Amino acid sequence: MASGPETFLVVLDYGMGGLWAVVRAESEIQIRKLYPELKVIEHRPSWMDDTEYQSLRADELIIDSVPRGL
Repeated sequence: MASGPETFLVVLDYGMGGLWAVVRAESEIQIRKLYPELKVIEHRPSWMDDTEYQSLRADELIIDSVPRGL
């Protein structure tokens, strides 16, 4: 039985920095297939505090919805 969508922390690394987001998807593979330019991050970086992470979660992107933001 499928457990449903999971939440993933992703980054679009543009060389001099990165754009961060939280994406809700069925799997990391689904994200990589649809958006190969994104890197899925296993562990939140040490510089990203709870406030920053919660801000990203509040604006969570859903993989199957209309693209927006990142």
